Amino acid sequence: MSSWRDLDGFHVLSGVLALIGGPIMLVAGAPAGWATLVLVIGVVLLIGQWMIATDVTFEWPDRLTVIVGAGGTACIALAVVYFTRAAGDLPTILLGYDAGSEHLCLLPGILLLAAGALTLGRAITNVHPTKRAQR
Repeated sequence: MSSWRDLDGFHVLSGVLALIGGPIMLVAGAPAGWATLVLVIGVVLLIGQWMIATDVTFEWPDRLTVIVGAGGTACIALAVVYFTRAAGDLPTILLGYDAGSEHLCLLPGILLLAAGALTLGRAITNVHPTKRAQR
């Protein structure tokens, strides 16, 4: 039985307005990062309210799953750095750093993105949603 009474109207309204406002911001010329952030926040709010209404719980992941998830997130973050910075702007400890160079290092970014997506996907699939017992 769904407990739609547990929904918070403010969060639902904020989520719906964010889903509408994000694309409007993008079309109106706002920076794409901010428009995407507003859109993602709306999705997260609505998914959270859906989980509350349908009594979804998750099993706690083990330590290895948490470590793999953190590693996948770090790989994706590094891939974003490779895709958005020239080789001269990269931190000196990263592969591909070349002082004064203006080219992008796409191969390390693609490899890190693939590794991050695989490991983060593996960690996410290890977390299983379950339904709570009837009240």
